[in-house]
Amino acid sequence: MQILMLSCEKATLYIEKSALKDLSRPQSIQLKMHTAVCDACKQYQRHSILINHAIKKHLADISTSRSPTEPRMGYQAKQHIQQEIENKLSQN
Repeated sequence: MQILMLSCEKATLYIEKSALKDLSRPQSIQLKMHTAVCDACKQYQRHSILINHAIKKHLADISTSRSPTEPRMGYQAKQHIQQEIENKLSQN
């Protein structure tokens, strides 16, 4: 029985993993069993699904609504941002 039950930490990992790809059959069963008894993880799963759908919809809306005349970031601006990121990373 212990093999079938997940910790909340592992359950949230499976919830996030399931947004990216299908879980294996045992992982899927473990997650279903865990969310059947853990209200916090069940709610986390619902919120995760809603957030993922909202992000996908927003990205789809952006890609379809972009006007060909809308200004794009220039090469120099991109280079400047990249340099700033590299500077910040090298400082840490």
